[in-house]
Amino acid sequence: MASFLVLIPPGGPFADHAGTRFLRDGFSFFGFVLPAIWLFTQRAWVLGLAVLVIQIAALMLMVQDELAPVVAAVFFAVSLLTALEGVHIQSMLLQRRGWVLDDIVVAETLGEAEEIYFGSLPESENTVRSVAADWSKTRQASASRTAGGATFGLFDYDGGR
Repeated sequence: MASFLVLIPPGGPFADHAGTRFLRDGFSFFGFVLPAIWLFTQRAWVLGLAVLVIQIAALMLMVQDELAPVVAAVFFAVSLLTALEGVHIQSMLLQRRGWVLDDIVVAETLGEAEEIYFGSLPESENTVRSVAADWSKTRQASASRTAGGATFGLFDYDGGR
């Protein structure tokens, strides 16, 4: 089972939830193979630049035989960390831009996650009004989930893995 982060765009959800994003929390193969480029595609400019500098420095130090194993381990660690925590980074960047982490859904597929999430929404004409009225509560609940500080994904969204 995978967990999907449900993010709502700034200003609240649209009437048809067309802007709602589902991010699958898991290993990113592209983030492992090309971590700096993957971070750039996610608009994580500072992190992408830091990873690029670390990897270029690692490649330059790889020529020295006595440092080769250590440098290879650093190179591998940066790639692995980016692959494992890339979705968390993407989620945090979206939240800084005003998106709200509304829910975390555990499901096998994206379709199943959408069914679970949208099936739990109230089905009345006042859905848009009630969601808009409770928007500040949702924002506060989301802020309290992530209020633990910058943990870089070492702990789950609810405080423990």
